[in-house]
Amino acid sequence: MFKFISVMNNTRVIKIDSSLLDKEKLKEAVKILKEGGIVALPTDTIYGLAVNGLNKEAVVRLTKIKQRPKNKPFSLLISDIEMLEDLSIKVSALAKKYIDKFWPGALTLILKNSYGEKIGLRWPQNKIAQELIRECGVPLACPSANFSGEEPCINARQVKEKFSGLIELIIDARENILGKESSVIDLTVNPPKILREGAVSKEELERLYIC
Repeated sequence: MFKFISVMNNTRVIKIDSSLLDKEKLKEAVKILKEGGIVALPTDTIYGLAVNGLNKEAVVRLTKIKQRPKNKPFSLLISDIEMLEDLSIKVSALAKKYIDKFWPGALTLILKNSYGEKIGLRWPQNKIAQELIRECGVPLACPSANFSGEEPCINARQVKEKFSGLIELIIDARENILGKESSVIDLTVNPPKILREGAVSKEELERLYIC
C-alpha cells in the first residue's frame, strides 16, 4: 500500500514526448498509480490528476487534495470499449452513437452500470493517457488539475505551481492541448441532459438525439 506523507519533500517531473511515447519513462508513473499515488498527466483537453479509479483510499486522498465535495464523484478514464464491460456498463443504442462519433475524444458520457449506479466515463484521445490506462489495467479517476472552483491547469508548469509537494509525479508532455474541459452529457435520462458544454459544442451533442 502506498504510504503518503501529507506534504512530501518534492514532486518529480518527467518529460515525455507523446509522439515518441517512451514507455520506459512511463513505468514510473504506472508504478505510482498501482501503489495508490497521484500522477498529473495531459489529456486531450486539460491536465488531470489521476489515481487508480478502483482504489478507494487513493480516490479519498484525491478528493481531499482537490478540496472537492465528498458527494461529487469523479469520472473515469478508460482506454478501450472492453473496459465498459469490465465495469458492467449498460450501453444503449443512443450511447453507442455518441461513442462511435466522439470516442476517443473530449466527451464524458454519464451511463449506468448493471447496479443502476451512474458513472461518468471518457476515452481520451491523448496517447500518454491511453498508454497509462492500458498499462495500469484499470480505469483512472482523473479530474481536472485544479483546486475545486478554480480554473484547470493546461500545462505542467501550472500543475507544479499548485500541487508540488502534494502529488508524486507530473508528466510534462510539452504538447498542445485544447485548454478546455470535456463536455459532459447524461444519457441516463430522456431526453439526454447536457451537464457541461466544453470542447464538444451543445449543437454537436444535440444533433445526435434530436434527429
